[in-house]
Amino acid sequence: MEFWLRVEQGLLKVINKHRDQNQNILIVSHGITIRNMLHELIPDFQLSELIGNASINIVEYSDGKFHLIALNQTNHFVLRKEAKEEPYEMLPTKMHD
Repeated sequence: MEFWLRVEQGLLKVINKHRDQNQNILIVSHGITIRNMLHELIPDFQLSELIGNASINIVEYSDGKFHLIALNQTNHFVLRKEAKEEPYEMLPTKMHD
């Protein structure tokens, strides 16, 4: 319980510090911690699968609330020899039905 309280307090601290500043914020964590943070930010968030460690999950704050833009993206794990030097494109959202 102490761990989750620290995570929640840290998340709230980051949100309050950067709210309304139109900045990108990077938070790196394990999948289960990311999942719990998403539940805190997006009340109706539902997911039946695990969120992978080091997956990319993008949340955007607009109109007074958080919106899920990308979920559980792992295609950045491509082998280096297969990687292409191209600009980053927004990843599609993968959510359950």
